[in-house]
Amino acid sequence: MDALPGELDRWLPWVHRFISNAKAWLIGTHHGVSAKHFGRYLAEYTFRFNRRHDPDGLVSRAIAACVHASPKRLAALCG
Repeated sequence: MDALPGELDRWLPWVHRFISNAKAWLIGTHHGVSAKHFGRYLAEYTFRFNRRHDPDGLVSRAIAACVHASPKRLAALCG
């Protein structure tokens, strides 16, 4: 990685916090995740993390996404 040492010192605590919080959320909420679905759980955590400052908007966006999405069978989601 071609970054200045000061840049690493600035970003590494944030990366550590993100990973620590993601692990705690996964273990506390889902009590175990299969490797097959890990990417989807991580995508959900990232979605929530990126919207953590607007909790009211999170619910309305999630409902809107459900209403506008076409139904899919589990086999299509798991691919």
